[in-house]
Amino acid sequence: MNEYLYPACPVLTIANKSTYELFENKLKACGISNIITCTHSDQILSILSAQRCEVIFLEFNSHHDCSNLFSQLVKGYPDIPIILMVSEERQLLGFSTLKNGVFDVLVNPIEETRLLNTFRHAMMAHEWRRINQHLKQQIISETGDYPAAFHDFITINKKILSLFKYAVSICESTHPILITGEPGTGKELFAKGIHNLCNIDGKFVVMNLRRISDSRFSQELFGVKSDSQFNRNKKGLLELAKGGTLFLDEIGYLGVNSQKKLWHLLKEHEGLFSQSNPLTNYNVRVIASSQRDIGMLEHNGMFRKDLSYFLQTHHIHIPSLMERMDDIPLLVDFFLTQAASHMKKKKPTAPKELFTLLQTYHFPKNVKELKEMVFEATKHHESGILSQSEFKSYIAQARKKNVAPYRKTISIDLNPPVLFSKNLPTLKQTTGMLILEAMKRAEGNQSIASQMLGISQQALSKRLKNMPKSKYA
Repeated sequence: MNEYLYPACPVLTIANKSTYELFENKLKACGISNIITCTHSDQILSILSAQRCEVIFLEFNSHHDCSNLFSQLVKGYPDIPIILMVSEERQLLGFSTLKNGVFDVLVNPIEETRLLNTFRHAMMAHEWRRINQHLKQQIISETGDYPAAFHDFITINKKILSLFKYAVSICESTHPILITGEPGTGKELFAKGIHNLCNIDGKFVVMNLRRISDSRFSQELFGVKSDSQFNRNKKGLLELAKGGTLFLDEIGYLGVNSQKKLWHLLKEHEGLFSQSNPLTNYNVRVIASSQRDIGMLEHNGMFRKDLSYFLQTHHIHIPSLMERMDDIPLLVDFFLTQAASHMKKKKPTAPKELFTLLQTYHFPKNVKELKEMVFEATKHHESGILSQSEFKSYIAQARKKNVAPYRKTISIDLNPPVLFSKNLPTLKQTTGMLILEAMKRAEGNQSIASQMLGISQQALSKRLKNMPKSKYA
């Protein structure tokens, strides 16, 4: 697996020995230790032909006339950022190369912060260019392969499938990935998919940040070494995730003090809590999730802006079940298979009307709630067609409790349920329109429509008798 936050491929440098030694330690200190160096310009093209590189660093001075070389590099390797270092005497000549494709020019002597930031920006630019190229290929091909790594994520929804494509394009990224979504949408399942997609040997380790206080954060991350003969050393989650993935579940609940520690750990590549165990020794991919609005937390001063920005380098938002209603028949069938196997029953057949009923419900707990409903119905199932009574009872009770949350991300209209014109309709007209809308949404099913309206089926049937049949048939 690629080293986290470090170049996936070597940094190729051409510089004299004294210059290289000046910045070698600075680059290695920030994690850029995969470096290939040469002292003759005629070697660089042969190296590139045999070795893929992340960044090219060229010293442009009296000893190395790179004027012809960098033009060949820009033409032959346009996707690799080129950083030029020039002396003060040649800075005008160096800056003139920017218009010809050079990424940046550094004037010697170089300030350490400027050097490190330039390399970071160059690596990020290289990564984004690769991701964009991959996404373009996916779009051009119209349909990308369904990644086997996501076989547990049951869907035919286009939004989810597009997220799979995006995950494929960033699976080799060295930056964190933030997965957001409402409770029960499958954030951890999606994170496991990305982990599997990377085809790495290390474990998928979960760190539930809702249950970890600021005082325990360091201990959980790096472990505890005890001097007591009665207590064994406790391994930290970073060590357990070595060579794999550390999943920071619900990072929106992380305390401010712990956010500061995590920020320095990710950005500066330092162990912070134990200098003998720096992050570079673990080779860990970091994926975070949050059901809380990070932007709102940031606005209220409850989340660090720098950490928020850094985590959202790669952001995946999983739609709620209300936004992927086309998946309901597929999910119901999948959960019926699971439930029947678990309870050692014959798999029941779901009536078509069940899908219409389920599509009228708001599912505040998303896919997790649908699974609970299917399992409960299967538990009471005897034989033949699956009864809808358990589903109707569950939905009716949920509506009485008025548990529907405010959802800012759903695609349905969030305007008030009734909008009145200047001239108010009569009560009879309003009742008629409401009944027609319910029958339309229920696809003509009176049982489902009456439940939506909060009246008995007999009461609805009586009202329908007084309305022209053509209006609701």
